[in-house]
Amino acid sequence: VGEGAIATWLQTTYRASVQTNDIDPKRKAHSHYDARNVVGWAHQPQWAITNPPFNHIDWITLQGVTHCTNYITLARLSFLEPTVARRTLFNEVGTPKLIIVLPRYCFRLNDIGLRQTDSVTCCWLGWGPEVPNVKTVWTVPPPALE
Repeated sequence: VGEGAIATWLQTTYRASVQTNDIDPKRKAHSHYDARNVVGWAHQPQWAITNPPFNHIDWITLQGVTHCTNYITLARLSFLEPTVARRTLFNEVGTPKLIIVLPRYCFRLNDIGLRQTDSVTCCWLGWGPEVPNVKTVWTVPPPALE
């Protein structure tokens, strides 16, 4: 759930019933499962929207598309590269229906407190029957950081 921005937007915009999860027990969330663990997916949600740590995205995405009807994740664009780790996902589940390429954002502060961008552009990827079939590059630049 992180800071709760996606959950709040879904609740406000669509009046959606949202169940949140965050591995960090200090975060306000309905549950605190590790998305790498199958137990966290046992309730098989209709939808899951994730922003996983990129070093665990292969396994988390495979769990998401296996246990959810519709699954959307934030990923590095390089996630679409065919690798051994993604062979099962791409061969058995298929490539994502939804691909929205984002402008490069400043996600974090570096060691001296300056904003820095990730080394690869990010994108939203989605699988599932209700996920829109969209392939686009978002050309609007990100908002300026104060």
